[in-house]
Amino acid sequence: MFIESNRGDVLYRYKMPKLVTKIERRGNCDINNVFNMLNVAEALAGTPLCITK
Repeated sequence: MFIESNRGDVLYRYKMPKLVTKIERRGNCDINNVFNMLNVAEALAGTPLCITK
């Protein structure tokens, strides 16, 4: 999340939280689970549904 105190800092770099994922394979189907989707969506200032699309 962008912090107002970093607005004037030219060396500030955005750091997204690391994705915590697990790939599940069932037959011919692969399912990707992102366990910290709420944290990632909050950091990107979006909704989890928007991020997954």
